Amino acid sequence: MKIEWKDSYRIGDEAIDRQHQELFTLANAMFAATEKAELLLCAIQLFKHVREHFADEEALMKMVGFPGYQAHVESHNLILKKLGEVSHSIGNGCDGHGGYYRIPDRLGLEPHPQCRRTGCCLHHRSKPLLN
Repeated sequence: MKIEWKDSYRIGDEAIDRQHQELFTLANAMFAATEKAELLLCAIQLFKHVREHFADEEALMKMVGFPGYQAHVESHNLILKKLGEVSHSIGNGCDGHGGYYRIPDRLGLEPHPQCRRTGCCLHHRSKPLLN
């Protein structure tokens, strides 16, 4: 599995767009991992980056008065919780490549209604980004 960045995913904020691109890089590294230790390291790196990205994105949304801010924050919290569960399970010996922990399938993410219209929020997409 590999997800590909497309310029159409840009939201127009250079820092957030770079972070979104890095999310793709980290997720693809996780998908490509072949050993448990490598998979766990990738999951931890992805979790850290997502946590930092969400903090930056939430600060920007708050600053511009983004509609649906609270619902967006709640979805971020859910994603972080599920990413933490995935990392924990991999660390406890679950095979991350058996289909059970396939991100975004394992996270069950869907875009927010406003994201469907604007094309933002890459971390809330699932099927459209998969090859």
